Amino acid sequence: MLVKRIIRRLLRMVRRKPTPQLISIPQTGRALHGLDVLGFFTSEHGVGEAARVLTSTLKSASIAVSTIDYTDTESRREHAYTCDNASQYKVLLASINSDQLSAAHTRITPSFFTDRYVIGQWFWELEDAPAWFAPAYPLVNELWAPTHFIENMLRATVPPSVHVEYVPLPVHTPVIDVSLTRQRFGLDERFMFLFVFDFMSVMKRKNPLGLIEAFTSGFAEGEGPQLVIKGINGDKRPAEHALLSEAVAQRSDITLIDQYFTREETSTLISMANAYVSLHRSEGLGLTISEAMTLGVPVIATGYSGNMDFMRPGNSLLVPGTRVLVGDGAEGYSPTATWMEPDISQAAKYMRYVYENEQDAREMGLRGQRDIVSSLTTERCGAIMKNRLEDIWSSLHGK
Repeated sequence: MLVKRIIRRLLRMVRRKPTPQLISIPQTGRALHGLDVLGFFTSEHGVGEAARVLTSTLKSASIAVSTIDYTDTESRREHAYTCDNASQYKVLLASINSDQLSAAHTRITPSFFTDRYVIGQWFWELEDAPAWFAPAYPLVNELWAPTHFIENMLRATVPPSVHVEYVPLPVHTPVIDVSLTRQRFGLDERFMFLFVFDFMSVMKRKNPLGLIEAFTSGFAEGEGPQLVIKGINGDKRPAEHALLSEAVAQRSDITLIDQYFTREETSTLISMANAYVSLHRSEGLGLTISEAMTLGVPVIATGYSGNMDFMRPGNSLLVPGTRVLVGDGAEGYSPTATWMEPDISQAAKYMRYVYENEQDAREMGLRGQRDIVSSLTTERCGAIMKNRLEDIWSSLHGK
């Protein structure tokens, strides 16, 4: 009997999950005029890049910022970024999504969130907010929407107690490594259509299979151009990776690159493309699309969602589509929500057009570059942020 009791006790000890240690963030004060920014500063994904762009914009507007790296993520964390990792200001901007903010309240010591004005910068890709947004509403006083698409979604959804503000992120001209060649990426000099995506961002939404369909219907194998799909995190979505790999394997002129590049390497690859194509079903922002336009690369993309803040007829080729239900197979999205199914036939025609009319396509790419660089400047976006923060500081003065 004694042996059995000992065995049962040992089994309970093995099964009991250790309580994760709370993250303690040093507090050096709660000054009013400044901003703590919590974000995935060292992570290599879109939300992390948004936090970095946001912070550089704030600093350019002479706003004092204390950066705090939030590390609870599946993505690789090898982006070189030095954070303060200290709480210094009364106002907190959490540049992490709603579910991540809810999780942060269980991972960070409660005193970090106590007695402060909290702004959230949330990204979402559909017109309808998911039900799991709701638990995070009481955790914020205000939400900053980086695109009008997200702004409209939030205004239609959040309770009146949460203020919603349109606060765009600027585009920065990416750093390019001119010493790199296509050969560095295992590519030749054929005309190149390019698409870049993260498997963690839901492959059905990003729709690389639709892009392959457009390419294969528009061009016979070996006719001339090549299609390159650059991905990351395929190992974390093995079933989707296998599905895409199978589709790619059907043609010798389609290449899948699934590996991490540095930010500079990815930007350099985008700059090498003859055209960038995104047949997404929906985008909250469309970072890689905006990056391609900033680099002057001709862009073909679904004419719907967040990318419409900087795309228009004349500076890009907008693929029409049909509103459809999301359906099954899109983790994180309700099957009854809607998004856009791009017209594959029209996408194929646009791809054929830019291939056969390179000079016209290059001129369109330059128009797109001028439009996006002049409209989403650091100065304009920084001024919007500063004006809003000054209103917040004024309202908090004396509290």
